[in-house]
Amino acid sequence: MLKDFLSDEKFCELTRGYVQGAIELLLEKNCEFGIVTKPQNVEFDPPLPSEIMKGFSAPVILFELANYTLQSAHVKGTKLIFEAGFGAEDFASTLSVECAAILQILIEAKPVLANFSLQNSEKQKRERSQSIFKKKD
Repeated sequence: MLKDFLSDEKFCELTRGYVQGAIELLLEKNCEFGIVTKPQNVEFDPPLPSEIMKGFSAPVILFELANYTLQSAHVKGTKLIFEAGFGAEDFASTLSVECAAILQILIEAKPVLANFSLQNSEKQKRERSQSIFKKKD
């Protein structure tokens, strides 16, 4: 019963809207915050070097949006997009994460929002595949 509810399409869409709305409010208020997501749900452009990617071995990853990263952040469609630097050389990349794939939002290291929805991974794969073809146009 719980799994059915958490994966219900209406519940997932409601949760995505809630996460996206909270992010838009944080950006509007220029409030520093963090997001927790799974590494496989993050797109890096350009891709990170393999030695940096090896550091993302945990099941979830925390990104802190502050300073330049916060200033670069915006929502486009249903994605949070921001720029960040990685590694000793501060390798720059633009990250994009579907709002539905954000598991937690934190302010001052305290969770203020938790996303318990079980998103349809097949649908997400299809949308990601379609977006790749759209980029080539």
